[in-house]
Amino acid sequence: MLTVLLLLTTTGAFAQGGPPLRTDDPGTPGPNKWEINIGVGAELSSAGHDYDLPNVDLNYGVGNNIQLKYEVPIVVSSGNPAALGYSKIGVKWRFIDEEKNGIAVSIYPQVSFNQNFQGTRFLMPVEVSKTINPVTIFAETGYNFIQGKMGEWLYAVAVGYNVTPDVEILGEAHGNVRADFKDDELLVNAGVRVRLAKKLLLLLSAGHTVRNYSDEQSRFIMYVGVRYLP
Repeated sequence: MLTVLLLLTTTGAFAQGGPPLRTDDPGTPGPNKWEINIGVGAELSSAGHDYDLPNVDLNYGVGNNIQLKYEVPIVVSSGNPAALGYSKIGVKWRFIDEEKNGIAVSIYPQVSFNQNFQGTRFLMPVEVSKTINPVTIFAETGYNFIQGKMGEWLYAVAVGYNVTPDVEILGEAHGNVRADFKDDELLVNAGVRVRLAKKLLLLLSAGHTVRNYSDEQSRFIMYVGVRYLP
């Protein structure tokens, strides 16, 4: 799978995870710096269409190694009016730096909840990244506790490559496995980041599930957004 991703993502100054990918990495914005991602997302299947119109993802750096996160989408589903989706609050702590140790490692606990606090989720992942010029490889794994339902294991690997200082292409394989290991899904996704201005990036991605939970349909996903670095 890593070979496939390398072919999809054909050197890596600003290669990192996060939007437009689903895989995250140990990177943080830096002391007192913001990273604001605003995008439109879609999941399309024969069972219906779901849209984030938009998804707002706010990140703030506390020192060099901590990131605070708040994310919330406005969700539009087939036949339903627009509504607030699951809000997400998280704190990332990078406790191993690549400059000193050869790899970067972080933990990134996140709580997701809706307006009624039903189906609340607590995700506890670990992120690892390594730069081997000209490629940056990052991976993520963890467990997602889901209120009232069986939990899920998360696993993901992604690659980033800078075509130029202003254009970065990416690829990922992102999967979830139910806690009993009897059912799983796997998404393959490719994307690009293009610097439009010093503090503004264009974010694009598209992907498809190659394996699906037995009770779900195959899905096509896409994301179009911008990243603002005030």
